Amino acid sequence: MIVPSLVICLRTAILLPLSALPIFGWEPVPGFGVAGGGMAVVLHHALGCAAPFAHFAAGRPVVRPRFSRLQWRYPGNMLRVGGIGALNTLQTNGTTALSAASELRASPAMASAPGSNTS
Repeated sequence: MIVPSLVICLRTAILLPLSALPIFGWEPVPGFGVAGGGMAVVLHHALGCAAPFAHFAAGRPVVRPRFSRLQWRYPGNMLRVGGIGALNTLQTNGTTALSAASELRASPAMASAPGSNTS
């Protein structure tokens, strides 16, 4: 478990100072502004995926996976738990949609100026 912890800590330690480079630029590297921040985060996640993969490919992981036949009880358990989570998401989105629809019905003038606070 030390390798995943180290990867997370090192990724964060690298992301924070090196985010400024693509955002603001420096000498030969142009600044990309907000897009540079996105580029830094994508690079952060790519390195975060590559490091554990390299550790695993080197043959040093604690867990040794093996291929076996799929047992349907495991995906069934995951789908049962995921189904409850999906219902929560549907309820949240449905409540938001109904709330927005009722606001729009109560004040149709706001439809022409979304985000404005004028009446």
